[in-house]
Amino acid sequence: MKTALQSVVHSLQTAGMGSLQELWKDGAGTGYPADYQGITNKATVVISALDHLQGRHVLDIGCNSGLYTYLAGFVANHVTGVDVEQPLIDRAERARPLFISQGLTGPVDFASGTFTNYLHPGISGIIAACVLYHVGDDYLRYLQDFLRQHRPKMIIQTRPGRAEAFRLNPSWGVLATTAAYEGMFTIESNLAFLADAGYDRVEVVGLTSSVFCGEAFPVVVTLD
Repeated sequence: MKTALQSVVHSLQTAGMGSLQELWKDGAGTGYPADYQGITNKATVVISALDHLQGRHVLDIGCNSGLYTYLAGFVANHVTGVDVEQPLIDRAERARPLFISQGLTGPVDFASGTFTNYLHPGISGIIAACVLYHVGDDYLRYLQDFLRQHRPKMIIQTRPGRAEAFRLNPSWGVLATTAAYEGMFTIESNLAFLADAGYDRVEVVGLTSSVFCGEAFPVVVTLD
């Protein structure tokens, strides 16, 4: 029997993404197309890890249009999606009726601003999908200190190919403000970051299945 999460993902795959992307069409201009988040190979490897968040209080860092935030809401006790761009938060809120129609009943909310403002001891799960290379060293250290103290379950999506792309295109550097751990692009750098935060057991998934537009987007999940 399908779980609630599997059912809503299947519904989005077969019929729902078009409706969702209609809701995500820009009025204010987010800089992201309406189909930026979808049920793609890049996304499914994150979605497959969301069951690790069962029963947890979750923070989705850099939630963008809120796809993972809402889907996590089908397994977690509470989810907050946070992004620095208010138009993205507005876009995410527009999608709420669709996810409610798919059976979402758990509390899912969104907030605009810096993710560190929403880290508190009650957070027991964190999603960070293709975002930690954006946050900068100070915020990354803040996150690492939080992880060391509270040990939430972590789901981190990496982007190894992006490191080379940024090296070859220095003008893109403004988009990659983290220098620590070699920019947090590669699996190895993320594993080192987590090890220094005190995590002893991790799993890497999606080394091949998450290839999207010729680029790999593997996911690191903490197991302890």
